[in-house]
Amino acid sequence: MVKMREREGAHLTQDLAKRIALMRKAAARIQEQAPTVAERYRQQLVERIKSAGLAAPGAEDERLLKEVVYFADRSDISEELTRLQSHFLQFDDCRKSKGARGADAGFFWHRK
Repeated sequence: MVKMREREGAHLTQDLAKRIALMRKAAARIQEQAPTVAERYRQQLVERIKSAGLAAPGAEDERLLKEVVYFADRSDISEELTRLQSHFLQFDDCRKSKGARGADAGFFWHRK
């Protein structure tokens, strides 16, 4: 029973490590693109205004600036990305530590 749980724990460790690696790559791509979100939104907003047949607002238009600032504030994900990086580090620390983890000794990531 213990050997079976050790094998299961090893498989779970491998599976979780692969999933975390994918999540790290996705988070890195998101972090790269995050600074450009507000500018892309501004451009899309101007295009929508133009496609509605209205005059495009100037770069200094106060209403446009307010909308973009409001959007930038709502879409700020820096705190969530920092928290996600922290979870990745906690996962790494958990994998490096010796002994059984989880509700049942030997069930989750058991190493000798």
